[in-house]
Amino acid sequence: MAKIDLSRISRRSTPRPRPILRSEPPAVQGADDLSRLREIIFGSFLSEYEQQIARIETRVAMEASKVRTEVAEIVRQLEGRIAQVDARAQKAQCDLRQQILSQSNLLSDAIQEHSEQAIHLVEKGLQELRVKKIDRTAFSTFLANLRTHLDQQSAASGSQR
Repeated sequence: MAKIDLSRISRRSTPRPRPILRSEPPAVQGADDLSRLREIIFGSFLSEYEQQIARIETRVAMEASKVRTEVAEIVRQLEGRIAQVDARAQKAQCDLRQQILSQSNLLSDAIQEHSEQAIHLVEKGLQELRVKKIDRTAFSTFLANLRTHLDQQSAASGSQR
Protein backbone atom coordinates (compact mmCIF):
# COMPACT_ATOMS: atom_id res chain seq x y z
CA MET A 1 0.00 0.00 0.00
CA ALA A 2 1.66 3.17 -1.19
CA LYS A 3 1.13 6.26 0.84
CA ILE A 4 0.76 9.54 -0.93
CA ASP A 5 1.66 12.68 0.90
CA LEU A 6 -1.38 14.88 0.38
CA SER A 7 0.27 17.83 2.04
CA ARG A 8 2.57 18.23 -0.95
CA ILE A 9 -0.30 17.95 -3.38
CA SER A 10 -2.42 20.51 -1.62
CA ARG A 11 0.44 23.02 -1.58
CA ARG A 12 0.86 22.90 -5.32
CA SER A 13 -1.13 25.31 -7.32
CA THR A 14 -3.89 23.69 -9.27
CA PRO A 15 -3.18 23.56 -12.98
CA ARG A 16 -5.34 25.65 -15.15
CA PRO A 17 -7.42 23.73 -17.61
CA ARG A 18 -6.29 23.97 -21.18
CA PRO A 19 -8.81 24.79 -23.77
CA ILE A 20 -10.18 21.73 -25.48
CA LEU A 21 -10.81 21.90 -29.17
CA ARG A 22 -13.56 19.30 -29.40
CA SER A 23 -17.11 19.75 -30.43
CA GLU A 24 -18.62 18.82 -27.01
CA PRO A 25 -19.61 21.59 -24.66
CA PRO A 26 -16.61 22.60 -22.55
CA ALA A 27 -18.29 22.03 -19.10
CA VAL A 28 -19.21 18.42 -19.79
CA GLN A 29 -15.96 17.54 -21.51
CA GLY A 30 -13.89 19.21 -18.74
CA ALA A 31 -15.81 17.47 -15.96
CA ASP A 32 -15.43 14.11 -17.67
CA ASP A 33 -11.71 14.63 -18.20
CA LEU A 34 -11.31 15.77 -14.63
CA SER A 35 -13.06 12.62 -13.39
CA ARG A 36 -10.81 10.43 -15.51
CA LEU A 37 -7.74 12.28 -14.36
CA ARG A 38 -8.78 11.87 -10.73
CA GLU A 39 -9.39 8.19 -11.30
CA ILE A 40 -5.98 7.73 -12.87
CA ILE A 41 -4.06 9.69 -10.25
CA PHE A 42 -6.02 8.93 -7.08
CA GLY A 43 -8.09 5.87 -8.05
CA SER A 44 -6.31 3.20 -6.09
CA PHE A 45 -5.59 5.61 -3.26
CA LEU A 46 -9.26 6.67 -3.02
CA SER A 47 -10.49 3.09 -3.05
CA GLU A 48 -7.99 2.14 -0.33
CA TYR A 49 -8.93 5.28 1.57
CA GLU A 50 -12.63 4.43 1.32
CA GLN A 51 -11.93 0.86 2.45
CA GLN A 52 -9.92 2.16 5.41
CA ILE A 53 -12.73 4.55 6.32
CA ALA A 54 -15.23 1.70 6.07
CA ARG A 55 -13.05 -0.50 8.31
CA ILE A 56 -12.62 2.36 10.78
CA GLU A 57 -16.36 3.02 10.79
CA THR A 58 -16.97 -0.68 11.42
CA ARG A 59 -14.45 -0.71 14.28
CA VAL A 60 -15.92 2.48 15.75
CA ALA A 61 -19.42 0.99 15.57
CA MET A 62 -18.20 -2.22 17.25
CA GLU A 63 -16.32 -0.30 19.94
CA ALA A 64 -19.34 1.95 20.50
CA SER A 65 -21.49 -1.15 20.87
CA LYS A 66 -19.00 -2.63 23.36
CA VAL A 67 -18.90 0.65 25.28
CA ARG A 68 -22.69 0.81 25.36
CA THR A 69 -22.82 -2.78 26.63
CA GLU A 70 -20.17 -2.09 29.28
CA VAL A 71 -21.88 1.12 30.37
CA ALA A 72 -25.22 -0.69 30.59
CA GLU A 73 -23.58 -3.41 32.73
CA ILE A 74 -21.95 -0.81 34.99
CA VAL A 75 -25.27 1.01 35.34
CA ARG A 76 -26.99 -2.28 36.20
CA GLN A 77 -24.34 -3.06 38.83
CA LEU A 78 -24.59 0.45 40.28
CA GLU A 79 -28.37 0.19 40.45
CA GLY A 80 -27.99 -3.12 42.27
CA ARG A 81 -25.56 -1.60 44.75
CA ILE A 82 -27.81 1.41 45.25
CA ALA A 83 -30.71 -0.95 45.94
CA GLN A 84 -28.57 -2.83 48.50
CA VAL A 85 -27.49 0.40 50.19
CA ASP A 86 -31.07 1.62 50.21
CA ALA A 87 -32.26 -1.65 51.77
CA ARG A 88 -29.53 -1.43 54.42
CA ALA A 89 -30.41 2.18 55.14
CA GLN A 90 -34.09 1.33 55.52
CA LYS A 91 -33.25 -1.58 57.84
CA ALA A 92 -30.94 0.64 59.90
CA GLN A 93 -33.63 3.31 60.04
CA CYS A 94 -36.20 0.72 61.17
CA ASP A 95 -33.79 -0.60 63.83
CA LEU A 96 -33.09 2.93 65.01
CA ARG A 97 -36.80 3.69 65.26
CA GLN A 98 -37.28 0.48 67.23
CA GLN A 99 -34.47 1.44 69.62
CA ILE A 100 -35.91 4.93 70.05
CA LEU A 101 -39.35 3.46 70.78
CA SER A 102 -37.85 1.02 73.28
CA GLN A 103 -35.87 3.77 75.03
CA SER A 104 -38.95 5.98 75.02
CA ASN A 105 -41.00 3.23 76.65
CA LEU A 106 -38.28 2.66 79.27
CA LEU A 107 -38.09 6.37 80.03
CA SER A 108 -41.86 6.63 80.19
CA ASP A 109 -42.00 3.72 82.63
CA ALA A 110 -39.22 5.26 84.75
CA ILE A 111 -40.99 8.63 84.79
CA GLN A 112 -44.26 6.94 85.77
CA GLU A 113 -42.50 5.03 88.56
CA HIS A 114 -40.80 8.16 89.90
CA SER A 115 -44.08 10.05 89.67
CA GLU A 116 -45.87 7.35 91.66
CA GLN A 117 -43.06 7.35 94.24
CA ALA A 118 -43.27 11.13 94.57
CA ILE A 119 -47.07 10.98 94.98
CA HIS A 120 -46.68 8.23 97.57
CA LEU A 121 -44.09 10.27 99.48
CA VAL A 122 -46.30 13.38 99.41
CA GLU A 123 -49.32 11.40 100.61
CA LYS A 124 -47.21 9.81 103.37
CA GLY A 125 -45.99 13.26 104.44
CA LEU A 126 -49.53 14.59 104.47
CA GLN A 127 -50.65 11.59 106.53
CA GLU A 128 -47.87 12.20 109.03
CA LEU A 129 -48.84 15.87 109.21
CA ARG A 130 -52.45 14.94 109.82
CA VAL A 131 -51.43 12.55 112.59
CA LYS A 132 -49.15 15.08 114.22
CA LYS A 133 -51.37 18.04 113.61
CA ILE A 134 -53.84 18.96 116.32
CA ASP A 135 -57.33 19.49 115.15
CA ARG A 136 -58.42 23.08 115.96
CA THR A 137 -61.82 22.11 117.28
CA ALA A 138 -60.36 19.35 119.40
CA PHE A 139 -57.70 21.74 120.68
CA SER A 140 -60.29 24.43 121.45
CA THR A 141 -62.43 21.84 123.25
CA PHE A 142 -59.37 20.74 125.18
CA LEU A 143 -58.55 24.34 126.14
CA ALA A 144 -62.18 24.97 127.16
CA ASN A 145 -62.14 21.85 129.31
CA LEU A 146 -58.80 22.88 130.78
CA ARG A 147 -60.15 26.34 131.64
CA THR A 148 -63.18 24.84 133.21
CA HIS A 149 -61.03 22.50 135.19
CA LEU A 150 -58.67 25.30 136.22
CA ASP A 151 -61.66 27.48 137.20
CA GLN A 152 -63.03 24.72 139.31
CA GLN A 153 -59.68 24.20 140.97
CA SER A 154 -59.18 27.87 141.65
CA ALA A 155 -62.71 28.13 143.01
CA ALA A 156 -62.11 25.13 145.16
CA SER A 157 -58.80 26.45 146.43
CA GLY A 158 -60.30 29.90 147.03
CA SER A 159 -63.16 28.47 149.05
CA GLN A 160 -60.80 26.48 151.16
CA ARG A 161 -59.01 29.52 152.35
